[in-house]
Amino acid sequence: MENTENYWKEQYEMLFKQFLRQQNELKQWEAGGILWTWTDVHILASDEMGIRLSQDDCQIILAEVIENHDADQGVTWETFRNEIEKFINR
Repeated sequence: MENTENYWKEQYEMLFKQFLRQQNELKQWEAGGILWTWTDVHILASDEMGIRLSQDDCQIILAEVIENHDADQGVTWETFRNEIEKFINR
């Protein structure tokens, strides 16, 4: 019984962290920022490139784009395409 309780507690904590992160992203977007999410990565990979990625894979790629993009160029679909290709070819 204790294992089941721990499992649900961990699931709740994980979902709550995701909720807080998404709430923060939404606040940034509402303040006039540009918001990219893991779903943008997923849609580009699956619909445009024919690549299946998990949500975790997409979040890793998104984090890489955010960390490594050229601020003079901004973030574009090409930025994501290049990062997806780098991720796949590791």
